[in-house]
Amino acid sequence: MISILGNTDHKVRRLLRGKNFKKPRKAEKRIMYTWTADHLSPENAAYLGGMKQQAILEMEGWRIGVFHGSPASPDEFLFSDTPTLRFQELARKTDCSIIITGHSHTPYHKKVLGRHFINPGSVGRMFDGNPAASWAVLELNGDQVRVRHFRTPYDVDRVVRTLAENLLPPIYGVMYRQGRKLN
Repeated sequence: MISILGNTDHKVRRLLRGKNFKKPRKAEKRIMYTWTADHLSPENAAYLGGMKQQAILEMEGWRIGVFHGSPASPDEFLFSDTPTLRFQELARKTDCSIIITGHSHTPYHKKVLGRHFINPGSVGRMFDGNPAASWAVLELNGDQVRVRHFRTPYDVDRVVRTLAENLLPPIYGVMYRQGRKLN
């Protein structure tokens, strides 16, 4: 399993290290980070503390980069409709032949300048209007790359009930039900 640091992980890790942050300013967004920091087990906090911002893998002759946002910035949003020019710029800045991203929580696969850009989506907290979990399978066969995206329904009502039981703001339940970023 490969895990990299996301923006929420980064903020929670800052809190665990006794630091604070200025953004987001809205209390309903900040509570997500503080609640998580307060409820992590010591083992999970240690795991989070050791996470890296990116991972580079060599597999079957392919160099695969796993980035939160993009090879240029962990906070860059990439979507299937991001201008091709931006994907070309990123393709020129990395030696990875496969670039896996996640920050936009929106699935896509694009091939630009011989580089494969893949976002599997998100298992929970989707941004594309479909609350079903989104994931992808990457298959490498010689010089062939195959990416298959999947959507899997899960018990969103249970997630929403658990959020409410833990006194998290109702906006989170609405986001999970709608599969959209609302705050």
